[in-house]
Amino acid sequence: MILHVVVTDAGDRVVAGLAPEAFDITEDGRRQVISFFATDTVPVDLAVLVDTSASMTNKMAALRHAAVGFLDLVRPDDRVMVVGVGERSSLLHPLDGDPRRAAQAIRHARPGGNTMLYNGLYTAMHELTRHVVPGVVRNQVLTVFSDGEDTDSIVAFEDVLERAKRANLSVYTLLLQAPATATAARERRRQSRAVFAMKDLARDTGGRAYFPSDMSELPDVYQAIARDIAGQYTLGYVSTNQSRDGGYRRVQVRLRGVAAHARTRSGYYSAAVTD
Repeated sequence: MILHVVVTDAGDRVVAGLAPEAFDITEDGRRQVISFFATDTVPVDLAVLVDTSASMTNKMAALRHAAVGFLDLVRPDDRVMVVGVGERSSLLHPLDGDPRRAAQAIRHARPGGNTMLYNGLYTAMHELTRHVVPGVVRNQVLTVFSDGEDTDSIVAFEDVLERAKRANLSVYTLLLQAPATATAARERRRQSRAVFAMKDLARDTGGRAYFPSDMSELPDVYQAIARDIAGQYTLGYVSTNQSRDGGYRRVQVRLRGVAAHARTRSGYYSAAVTD
């Protein structure tokens, strides 16, 4: 099992330079022995999902600027893809090592239609996991920006969350929040549901949920995500539970002798025996 772990201190700063002995992994309460350990040497597959619905018409310039700046941080061994979400989800740029063309795809995105956010998330996860090669360790990360709740998806949020739990990837969600005084009660309820959904998705995958109130905050948020990705530890272990029952196994990572917090995915599904 491979885990990507972010360690932060009380000031929410990424903590680097820890040795394998600082980490304690348990699976369903049973301690596991670390057999693989790496820091910033693991290449990243990055999926950038951008909301291209009609509600983004007056915000696309700021989004393009922030997202393109984010792609400037892609390293030579990393790969990136871009997924747009509007009246349909579409692969704007396939996964490859060309961040310049990925940035062009974001610049050329045009807003229109409703927000099929869950469809887009499902598409992005499918595309990432399709490129997983057994035995090759890569850190897969999905960042998703939207300014509102899903409106038209065929895929339900429960299906997206289940897919996320079955994929070894981290999801960082950015949901632009409208000022409370400027929204009606019904809209606030819809926004509350969207907040809970984005929090659940980020928490269960070891990512983080952000709720900027203004487009001007996006560059700082993307910078924070970039620091998270660059500072991740990659830990591997062979589970002491060798049963192949397809069940969900809860994973926890704690730190020894370090005043900090370790964040990773909540668990994974074991392999199942098939006839």
